[in-house]
Amino acid sequence: MDDEYNKYSQEKAAYQRKSEVYRNRSLELTNSIEGEILANVTRFSAIFGRFAERFLGVPCSLEYNSYDDRPKRFYPVIDGKVRKQEESLSESQRFFVDHSFRMSILTFFYQSPSFYIVETPDSSLDLSYEKNAAEVFLQFLRKPNIVIVTSNLNNSSFIEHLISVHDIRLSMIGLLDIAKQSPTQGSNKQIKKIYNEIKKGYNEQQRRVNDGQC
Repeated sequence: MDDEYNKYSQEKAAYQRKSEVYRNRSLELTNSIEGEILANVTRFSAIFGRFAERFLGVPCSLEYNSYDDRPKRFYPVIDGKVRKQEESLSESQRFFVDHSFRMSILTFFYQSPSFYIVETPDSSLDLSYEKNAAEVFLQFLRKPNIVIVTSNLNNSSFIEHLISVHDIRLSMIGLLDIAKQSPTQGSNKQIKKIYNEIKKGYNEQQRRVNDGQC
């Protein structure tokens, strides 16, 4: 029994030493990552600001800090106020702050064109913010990048703002043309009217782009 006890005690001591070695390596790696983040906060914050300000219309930035004993993380600073909780932003603001952050990451590490897929919340947008929302994605497109946007047919002017540009080549897939429509969709004249207006605007945008050879 003494032999067994000594054997396991030695194994325990060996694992404890190994644990200490890996713990130190983990701390070194954590400190190295944090050092890299701190060295690039200003640049990353500026990229985020360019996206978020397009939508919110007020100065925006990021703060890398710790609150309430939490690990350090990025917090959005909107019009000079740190937003520590999701509830301090509206639904549409949360959406665009989140996507501005994601697009900022892609832009920060940009080496070649990337793509971004997003389902727009245009139904939750105030009319005055729909153009701003379109400008956020157009700014990302001009890097250049590719954005795949899905949007419902409604009275929102979000899509109209997207197809009003003449310096970006766009493509449109109209699901009403290729998908099976429900009886409600098939009999709704307003949906068809909106859809036809969007297609007309899209065709006009294509003509402008081709004329400008963009």
